[in-house]
Formats: sequence, structure tokens, C-alpha cells
Amino acid sequence: MPKLSGAVSDADSMAKYLEANYNVPSNQIVNIRDKQATREGILTAFKNLRDNPRIKRDDAIVIYYAGHGGIIDGKQTRTQIQTLIPVDYDPNAKPPVPPIPDRTFAAILDGLANKHGNNIVR
Repeated sequence: MPKLSGAVSDADSMAKYLEANYNVPSNQIVNIRDKQATREGILTAFKNLRDNPRIKRDDAIVIYYAGHGGIIDGKQTRTQIQTLIPVDYDPNAKPPVPPIPDRTFAAILDGLANKHGNNIVR
């Protein structure tokens, strides 16, 4: 997978935009990048967001993703599944490191919405 040249600066620009235009404190922004953007790192960050006691019901949650996406074939459903590609994605590793399917991401968003309200902008 080729290294992206603009993903980090895009994510940094979004963080600066939230801070400058919406007065979001920097300690309320999670910016995962480079070697942190592993499959486990991304999933853990979302679980931490879901379980964060500082987020009150109906607080706004903004999710911004700057990275590779992909499509895999759904073997059981015979449909194509959109994915997020983590930095450690490697289908040939033992064990393989798969992408994050849209269904997994949808379940994460449902968990966030159930706990914090349907106030997620992506």
C-alpha cells in the first residue's frame, strides 16, 4: 500500500479548524496517525471514544478520516464491502491483518450513538 503524502496534514488541518472555529480544546481531539493508525489502534480509539465519561449525551462528535479506503468481496453475501485500510494492513501476514469493514465501522457508530446520542458527524 503506498504511503499517503497528505493524510497527516489533512488531519492536522481539521484539528486546527475545530480549535480555531469551534473552540474545541486540543485535549478533546484524538488525532491518530502514522504508526498509531494500526487496526487495533483505530478500533481502540473508537472504543475509548464510546466509553469516554467526559462526553455527555448529545455532545457533538466529529469523525474525520484521512487515509486509504478499499473494497473487499463479501464471500457470504456476494457483495462488495467498503473498508478502512489501517497502516498495518497485511493480508499475507501470519495471522493476517485485515482492513476494517464498513459493517464494523457501522457497529462502532451505533455504539457511539446509543451511548452519547445520534450526534455524530462524519
